[in-house]
Amino acid sequence: MSLVRIPRLWEKRHYYHEWKTLNENRDLDEDDALELFKHEERRWNLYEDELRNQYAVRQATLVNQINQLDSYIFDTLTIDAKPLYDEGGGWNDLRHLRDSAIREIVTEEGVYFVLEDGNILGPYLGA
Repeated sequence: MSLVRIPRLWEKRHYYHEWKTLNENRDLDEDDALELFKHEERRWNLYEDELRNQYAVRQATLVNQINQLDSYIFDTLTIDAKPLYDEGGGWNDLRHLRDSAIREIVTEEGVYFVLEDGNILGPYLGA
């Protein structure tokens, strides 16, 4: 038996009795209708399976990206939060601030940093 037309992909799932009432399928004899319905149903099932697979892959990718971002944030916060001390007993609370400073100004109140962008941070009291 050969198909009377090329199987189509549905816009929603159909059951045979509903599918048979569609205008394009009313004139088909019972054998041709059953064969065509089976082919179209198989296409729909494969389509649904592919959608589920793509959804699962996207969900796994998103979870991995969120976990990686969480790890980056945690690493950044723990590195910046640790006080680093110079070997000579001096202080260095946040090394990246000190490295980006154009100038360090030491006063009686503490140490001020003048940054490249013109911002002034401080005073930082020695350890």
